[in-house]
Amino acid sequence: MISERRYGAVSDEMRERAVGHVRKLRTDSPAMSRTEACRIAAQEVGVHFNSVRNWLAEADSKLPAANVSDLQAQLQRTVEALELSRELNRELAARLDELSTRPEHR
Repeated sequence: MISERRYGAVSDEMRERAVGHVRKLRTDSPAMSRTEACRIAAQEVGVHFNSVRNWLAEADSKLPAANVSDLQAQLQRTVEALELSRELNRELAARLDELSTRPEHR
């Protein structure tokens, strides 16, 4: 379906590209606000940023609702992986320190 607006026809494909671009911008730059990402995507497709925000809100409303227990399990796995990474980092730092203080063999 093509929507008619004062800036012309907007295809579903263009909407999907704009929404995808906003999501990619926010993934690549987590500190970027939703509004800023919508502004950037809107400039690229030649529409007002509110249009992109509305398209994004519509797309987000179609996503399945998150299951709390699944999210808690995912969070627990992430916390465990982070702790493992920290432990490996400590071991690596200790090994590097040990190697740097050892007299070199010639």
